[in-house]
Amino acid sequence: MNEYLYVTALGKFKDFIKTTVHKEKVPSKVDEEWLAKVGFADRQNDRRFIPILKELGFISDDGSPTQVYSDYRDKDKSKDVMMKALKDAYADLFSTYEDPFRQSDEDISNFIKNKKNYSQKVANLATRTFKTLAVASGIIEDSEVTIQKRSSRKVEKQKVVSKEEHKGDSKEADKESNNNNHIDIEPVSIVINIQLVLPNTTDKEVYSNLFSELRKFISKEKHNEP
Repeated sequence: MNEYLYVTALGKFKDFIKTTVHKEKVPSKVDEEWLAKVGFADRQNDRRFIPILKELGFISDDGSPTQVYSDYRDKDKSKDVMMKALKDAYADLFSTYEDPFRQSDEDISNFIKNKKNYSQKVANLATRTFKTLAVASGIIEDSEVTIQKRSSRKVEKQKVVSKEEHKGDSKEADKESNNNNHIDIEPVSIVINIQLVLPNTTDKEVYSNLFSELRKFISKEKHNEP
């Protein structure tokens, strides 16, 4: 038990459980030939119905319908019969979650993925197959499954937004830290005033010699600059 089988065409499987099992006469054996006769001839997908019916106890190992199959055909009993069948087939899922039908798809998929080592895609299909059985038999409504799908996406979106906000906060923190560690240094200007005290004389030669020496000094300093 607890095989977590799955189908790939969920709409067709829902129609089969909800309508075909009730409408069609109970066959002597549920096999691929009978499925094709009642409109389910896709060998790749529809043949998957058979092992699921075995898992639920609807048919025996040789494909013969059981009393469970017959009881499910009674629409007054369908919901209760399917509920019991699901609790038996998915025992560990029911022992983990009080109401797995209304548990998010993400939770159920992760649970199945860990149990069966499925890929995420297959785990999602197994989850949808489980909930399709519940919808087809009237245990839950289609709208409840839709809400769960949206809830899972909302949680995932919130995780992404939270990560982006965290990145933004980290960047702001780094920026603020860099600003706090940065020291602005104002440029320093140095002004040197040179004052000359000239002798009190009217001799032009004295001034000529003085300015000549000063000119030489300035030219020499400029020449030595790097």
